[in-house]
Amino acid sequence: EKETILGDPEGTNGMIEAPTRHLTPRARRMIRSGGPIGAVARLSEYSDHSGAVFDVGVNRGTIARHLIRIFPTCDAHLFEPLPDEARVLEGRFSAFESLRVVERARGARNGTADFYVGEARGTSSLFTSDIPEVARNHPETTVEKVIKVKVQTLDKYCEEAKVDHISCMKLDVQGAELMIFK
Repeated sequence: EKETILGDPEGTNGMIEAPTRHLTPRARRMIRSGGPIGAVARLSEYSDHSGAVFDVGVNRGTIARHLIRIFPTCDAHLFEPLPDEARVLEGRFSAFESLRVVERARGARNGTADFYVGEARGTSSLFTSDIPEVARNHPETTVEKVIKVKVQTLDKYCEEAKVDHISCMKLDVQGAELMIFK
């Protein structure tokens, strides 16, 4: 099965053909609707679907839900260091046998670290902003509390979980992205 999607670098009216046989019907609709998830669905056409899908900084799992539809043949690994959010994710995704919720932060070293829990949970991070302008313009980033979390490198996790390659990885870790790749 083929579906016409945008993105032809050859200049054929901006349209190219890409196979969509691995996509769920919902993922096919995402391609047609566009937006960031549609873009990921389009890019998935050119991705190897034999690896794992990582969602680092899952929060409530909205993007994870889409990634599971876009990469239905891949094992999904959802990383969320906040204990309460990890429990919510375990319940929300309990029907998916090939999905694992990991209550750890990703970082440059294995061990533990301070994790700054924001008033808005999606703003929590291994980093805290002490820039007054940020706090003034984004009060939701105000730190509510600091907790200790387990931190693990991507390499160590992949070794332990026997992940030999990653087909897709989404990162939303509030400024700690570079630490994950060190």
